[in-house]
Amino acid sequence: MDLSMLSFYATRQDLIEILSDFEQKLELEYYPVARYSTPDVPVLYSLITEDLGKALTGETITNTKYYVLRRGAGIKTRFIGGVAPRFIIDHHAIPNSISIIPSGIYEDRHIIGGEVRASSNDPDAVHLLKELKKCFVKRCNRVRTNFLGPEAEKLFDEGWILTGSIKQPPQYNLAR
Repeated sequence: MDLSMLSFYATRQDLIEILSDFEQKLELEYYPVARYSTPDVPVLYSLITEDLGKALTGETITNTKYYVLRRGAGIKTRFIGGVAPRFIIDHHAIPNSISIIPSGIYEDRHIIGGEVRASSNDPDAVHLLKELKKCFVKRCNRVRTNFLGPEAEKLFDEGWILTGSIKQPPQYNLAR
């Protein structure tokens, strides 16, 4: 398993428990990855208040992503131009962060995987990833290299499909 990332399957309740543990350990800031019309990017101080546990798309890579930093670390935005002015978070300027794409239920009987990645080998990024991984270890079981939240594992045992993409061949879905 890549030490700079972890993969997981979790429901809303699973995510609330995991993130509650994480947010009790550290004061954090979360920044949604998107294009913004101004350089001012909204900051969240908890993901628990967000609409977690639903995958908006059938693929991990296209679901909502957040950069996570220690509170007060700050971010930088970069102008990307275009017809309408647009700004993005410059991920190269925040090597001290991790990114998280929450897992969630998609349509009927699918759970789309989530992932956490360290932005670099920066000590703060590595520390954030290690602390979050401890929360996954405490709350989840493992199937191969994936963490499964308790509710996600129950649904998996009931025949739900756990996958990174509904478009991929079935042999790439999670199996025991």
